[in-house]
Amino acid sequence: MDKPQLIALFQWMTLINIGVLLFSAVLLIALRRIVGQTHARLFGIKPEQAAFAAYMWLGAYKILIIVFCVVPYVALRLI
Repeated sequence: MDKPQLIALFQWMTLINIGVLLFSAVLLIALRRIVGQTHARLFGIKPEQAAFAAYMWLGAYKILIIVFCVVPYVALRLI
C-alpha cells in the first residue's frame, strides 16, 4: 500500500468508527431506561450500574478510536 491508500484507509476507519460511537451514544441516551433494565436482568446488576458500564464502554471506545484511527491518520497527513 502506498501513502494515499493508507491515508484513505485511516480516514474511512475514523469516519466509520465515529459514526458507530455517535449512533451508540444516541441510542444509550434515548433508550437509557430500557437498556438499564435489560442489562440489569441479564447480568444481575442494578440499572444504575448498567448505565455506568455503558458510558465507561463509550469512553474506552472513544479512546481506542483516537489512538488507533485518528492519530495514525493525522500522522500520515503530516508526513
